Amino acid sequence: MEESGFPGFVMSSWTGLLAPAGTPQPIIDRMAKEIAAATRNPDVTKKLTELGFIPVGGTPEEFRKLIERDTSRYGQIVKAGKITLD
Repeated sequence: MEESGFPGFVMSSWTGLLAPAGTPQPIIDRMAKEIAAATRNPDVTKKLTELGFIPVGGTPEEFRKLIERDTSRYGQIVKAGKITLD
């Protein structure tokens, strides 16, 4: 981005799994446990890496904070740039 005139600008994207609002906590906990186990599996990690992903993992709470942070950050950019959907 620096060569495009945006020095110090860092952009990244992420992919994650979400459950519907109101999903019982035991189900969320189980999903988190199984997803963490899958991302520790060497075959899964290898395939994700081959597809261009960087498996990170984390807790549901960490993911929630990431979503909130990015929503705030990019919301400010959209407002400042007066970006609209056309």
